[in-house]
Amino acid sequence: MKLAEKHLNYDKFAWFYNQYWGKKYCDSAFPCIEQLLLPYLSEQAKVLDLCCGTGQIMQNVIAKGFRVTGLDISKDMLEFAKQNAPSGNFVIDDARSFSFSSTFQAVYSTHSSLNHILHLNELTSVFKNVYTALVENGIFVFDMPSEERYQSEILTGKVTDGDVKKDYAYAVGGQYDSEQKTGYINITIFDLISDNSWQRSDINWLVRCYSEQEIKSTLEKVGFTKIDVYDGGKDLG
Repeated sequence: MKLAEKHLNYDKFAWFYNQYWGKKYCDSAFPCIEQLLLPYLSEQAKVLDLCCGTGQIMQNVIAKGFRVTGLDISKDMLEFAKQNAPSGNFVIDDARSFSFSSTFQAVYSTHSSLNHILHLNELTSVFKNVYTALVENGIFVFDMPSEERYQSEILTGKVTDGDVKKDYAYAVGGQYDSEQKTGYINITIFDLISDNSWQRSDINWLVRCYSEQEIKSTLEKVGFTKIDVYDGGKDLG
């Protein structure tokens, strides 16, 4: 998939994510950020939300008294984020190529965003950019689903999520290739644009599953020294 097409897919998805998924995923992810990250930050610390999406988590972190910058590749995602977190700072950039130098006390990335990085060398670039952006002893918190979760919950070959309402309907499905360690996610959305007139959108993404060892060794390669791994369900509820 070309980079321009990826931008377009995220932009097409922005309104739906903001309206129907943003708060839901914020409610599940923010308690983990609150537990693993926020207690270790100084008052009014600068924090980077990497792949911030539509900004719901950003706003929760800002409400706790921190100064948050949201970075995302999608212009439309950032437009919604500016509405949801109006006191935040915003940067449109690619996680693989952004550049800050010793700016943030913490960086976090949620909702499997980093699984959209399809090659290990590119994931290395992301981790290196994060390491460079952190001040000394800065903290990086992120989540990446395991291969087991992709196979059993997310990319089963069946519809795994969906709903029908008065003004929209959607279905999510996909498949996982255990040999290539890649998955294909398809989201089909129908939204009501006028009386009895519906618009269909098909959003397709590739994702990559990395092993725990690959992730840990890549973090160590770029300079991270203390690495803790948590099971989101068992350890964080």
